[in-house]
Amino acid sequence: MHETKPDEAFAILIKARGSSSSTASDSYVSAKVKLDVLIFKFVRDYIQEDALKS
Repeated sequence: MHETKPDEAFAILIKARGSSSSTASDSYVSAKVKLDVLIFKFVRDYIQEDALKS
């Protein structure tokens, strides 16, 4: 999806991240970290792609 609709893919990632909780369990925190990594990779890939197009 990120190759055809990057705006929608990014919005889905951000929506999935949701709000945080100060009493989060280890598994919840782990899932949030993994989602943050996906968001970082998504943004990084599009920055690199845009830079290469220029």
